[in-house]
Amino acid sequence: MNDPKTCPQCGATLPSDAPAKLCPDCLLKLGFASDLQSGEAESGMASHVAETMAHPVDLQPVSQARTLVSGDQFGGYQIIRRLGQGGMGTVYEAQQIDNGRRVALKVLKHSLESPEARRRFLREGRLAASVNHPNSVYVYGTEEIDNKPTIAMELAGGGTLQQRVQHEGALPFGEAVDISLQLIAGLEAAHVKGVLHRDVKPANCFLDDDGTVKIGDFGLSISTLPRSESQLTIDGEFIGTPAFSSPEQLRGDDLDLRSDVYAVGGTLYYLITGRAPFDAKSMIQLLARALESAPTPMSSPHGAVPDGLSRVVMRCLHKRPAARYGTYSELRAALQPFRSIAPTPATMGWRTIAAALDIGIWSAVLWAVTLVATLLFGTDVGIPFLDSRFVEYAAWFSLVTILFEIAYYGISEGIWGASPGKAICRLRVVNPRNGDRVGLGQAFVRASIYIMVPGIANLSFAVWMSPQNDYYPGNYEMPWIAPVPWIASISPMILTLLLFSSVRRRNGYAGLHELASGTRVVQSSSEQQRPLIAIEVGSFTDSEGTSKIGPYFALDRLYQTESEELVLGYDAQLLRRVWIHCTKSKDKIESEAIQKTRRVGRLHWLNGRHTTDDCWDAFEAPLGVPLTQLLDDPLPWKQVRYWLVDIAEELQAARQDGSLPHSLSLDRIWITDDGRAKLLEFVAPGGTSQPITPFTIEAEVIENTSLHVFLNQIAIAALEGKIVTADEAARRRVSAPLPVHARQVLEEVVSCQSPDLPVPNLHRLLQETPLISRTRRVGVLIGCILFPCFAASTLLLGLMINQPIIDKDPEVLTLRDSLLRLQVLENPHSTWNEEKQEEIESLKTYVAGQTQQRLADPDAWKSLAMRGLIPAAQQRLAEQIASEMPPPSDQQMTAATTQVKELLGAPSTLIGFPVVPFAVLAGLMQLLILIAIPSLLWALLFRGGPLLRVFGIVIVNGDGSRASRMRVLWRSVISWSPLLLPFPLLWILSNKETTAYLWSIPIITAASFMILSWVSALIPSRGISDRLAGTFLVPR
Repeated sequence: MNDPKTCPQCGATLPSDAPAKLCPDCLLKLGFASDLQSGEAESGMASHVAETMAHPVDLQPVSQARTLVSGDQFGGYQIIRRLGQGGMGTVYEAQQIDNGRRVALKVLKHSLESPEARRRFLREGRLAASVNHPNSVYVYGTEEIDNKPTIAMELAGGGTLQQRVQHEGALPFGEAVDISLQLIAGLEAAHVKGVLHRDVKPANCFLDDDGTVKIGDFGLSISTLPRSESQLTIDGEFIGTPAFSSPEQLRGDDLDLRSDVYAVGGTLYYLITGRAPFDAKSMIQLLARALESAPTPMSSPHGAVPDGLSRVVMRCLHKRPAARYGTYSELRAALQPFRSIAPTPATMGWRTIAAALDIGIWSAVLWAVTLVATLLFGTDVGIPFLDSRFVEYAAWFSLVTILFEIAYYGISEGIWGASPGKAICRLRVVNPRNGDRVGLGQAFVRASIYIMVPGIANLSFAVWMSPQNDYYPGNYEMPWIAPVPWIASISPMILTLLLFSSVRRRNGYAGLHELASGTRVVQSSSEQQRPLIAIEVGSFTDSEGTSKIGPYFALDRLYQTESEELVLGYDAQLLRRVWIHCTKSKDKIESEAIQKTRRVGRLHWLNGRHTTDDCWDAFEAPLGVPLTQLLDDPLPWKQVRYWLVDIAEELQAARQDGSLPHSLSLDRIWITDDGRAKLLEFVAPGGTSQPITPFTIEAEVIENTSLHVFLNQIAIAALEGKIVTADEAARRRVSAPLPVHARQVLEEVVSCQSPDLPVPNLHRLLQETPLISRTRRVGVLIGCILFPCFAASTLLLGLMINQPIIDKDPEVLTLRDSLLRLQVLENPHSTWNEEKQEEIESLKTYVAGQTQQRLADPDAWKSLAMRGLIPAAQQRLAEQIASEMPPPSDQQMTAATTQVKELLGAPSTLIGFPVVPFAVLAGLMQLLILIAIPSLLWALLFRGGPLLRVFGIVIVNGDGSRASRMRVLWRSVISWSPLLLPFPLLWILSNKETTAYLWSIPIITAASFMILSWVSALIPSRGISDRLAGTFLVPR
């Protein structure tokens, strides 16, 4: 035993202010080393520093302390090998003698003679025992053996992350991210329980045999919840490992979740680079660098680290806690794009919808600016390039539009990784080499090619159509040019199709612009976090008083039958509840396979005794509810799918190692508060009083399909919200609205004749979309109204631009109608008579006079604004008449004008009609004719329209079967029925003397339709039309 006034490492006399009870020389020699490395002097020193600084109270060394070696018997354990040695003690792999279970046995170096030491020992065990998660090391129990405090923990046979990196080197960044996501899950579970780890590092992250990563060693953890136990550290003292500890932890400040986020970032840094974020030859240098310096930029032997991933790690390692991720969910979302799982290329269907949405969005922005400027300032004061005068220079307008589109796509995809349309469709633009978000450079190259190739054709068309062009196709002297505008108008579409001529499945559906810019469009991950269960911890009746069963206090008898009882027990040392299953049989009721199992789908076996008078087994008692208690109503598929995967994986593994329960029934399934399903060895407490006939598992069950039927029974019960018998489950399928892919897998579960369960196919269900989200329904709605709204807004803009021309020169409308009448009268197939000849002469005189006046201002006459009122063909006719006839006198013009107006009546003008209601009515008509009526036909012929197919949506009945054509048609009629309202009302009111409210009908109809549509799209689960038609929308 060392003199407290001497250095325990070299024996030198210690100064009175010696930190960590080490002399200055030894402290300077101390560098970063894992406290789990064995046989190294510096490791012992690091352990001593962590131990002494973390726990400054004096501990009593165990007398006659000896090192355990392989083969030693230590209490009820046989030592297999030493795993590591740290400041508080040594960790061994040990085997429990009575059942053969292998555990990690932590044997402390000191006895528990002082109250502080005992509290500290119990505190570590209690904090670790409070966390029960697949990514956290499970604590079986604590006890004192030969006056040595010990903690028996779950054994992770794959070593630590530090050992793996030391043996294999830095990991590929995708695998490192996968590991970090598992660590985040375990730490998040600890945080939910109110535990802050404070010592996250590669040496405390353990690998299980199946690759699962578990966070362990809660020796330095603290509770973030209110607690009565006194703080066991001295304020201002450092706790943790400097290379992975946050600056605030090094300074001794108050800590929160963001301190562990820092350590997660440091661990990820280590996995990718093979080195710690900070390193130095001495502890003082290490502390200084960790407090003041920025980490060295990451580099990996496996290639360039994605910039996005580097940003995530560096944000975790930020010196200021406020600059780090504030929640584990936020950090998880940031890391998801860099997983090792390759992203799914976006199909052309989704990309087409995203492109349509983007066109609608940027067009709406552009036209909204136009409308606002026109409404507020008029066309003479509004934005110049949208002024009615500027329409004459369409080439400039096209150029501005092209530049706006490039900026729209380049900025949104370069900064946020997706344009608004792609974000709605859950698509993103990535670098195919590393899955990282593309930068502004790649995004602008991609956008420039994508926009400029068809844009050049648009620009050329605009130049061609400019009246200032000498080869303007309206020139009647060059009629051979007439087909050219039509060809030019479709050339942008042709060029766009050519851009996608390279699309193949093998290249990720990449267009030429993506191959040139090194980008791809992929689907965002649809894997969701496991839904949690809201649990209320109930009270117990204390019917057992202070009686004990083994080391546990009996709190309550949960149920009792003739052959067994279940008691709620309490572990006073670890402060957690346990279930104690008591039977009257003196034989071991639990096989050794059950006692040794560490799978997530089963309860951890803790202890047991099997004698003539005392037969019981103790299991963990996780918070949760029995499945049967949740069956009052149908449960959502997004939740049930996880339970089916949990049970299927457990049944498959149990069948292979012989640990299947003796009975399988619905009342033996427990749903934990973190949304996991566990298979129990006994009837779950608090379940239904309805008797449930179980499957009896015999030896031959492995050879038949009873496990498949049991899985189908769970699916039927959960998704239909009722208990069904095993016989019924063997005869029928699930009757619930499920995704098509899910129904196919469940059908495979029932029809499969192999004893193996289709676990891989079930697991793939977690990657698929479980339901039709609001976003997808809103996408369908936008896809329906996009073109009509665009057309209505274009019409509105045109009307507002042309209205000043009509107000200034009302005769232009009469001129237009006169030209239309002349075209009809001069048709060679029309009947000829004298009255017709007189009418033609009057019309020509009027046209000649009006046209000759307007030809004095050729720019105004040939402007596109004028062409919006008088088409090119009518302009050519007017110019021909004006050139053939002499200028009419004033008297001839007056007579011709009077006669023309008598013949034609009032001109077909919009004067007196509100412009906005007229445009809205036109939009409603287009919506009805172009969208609603075709949708009715598609519903009748194909049970769903093109948009539903593109968005991967299927209409089903309440039992999950495909809806019939008539039911889909009825649903479509309900959806579009509001559009039919304005037309009969307009016809009725138009025949009345008063039409004061005539034009309010389109506005009211459009507003009602939009409100109902958006409300229907945003209602959870089902829209209004689906509820009235009795249908459901499910993913394909």
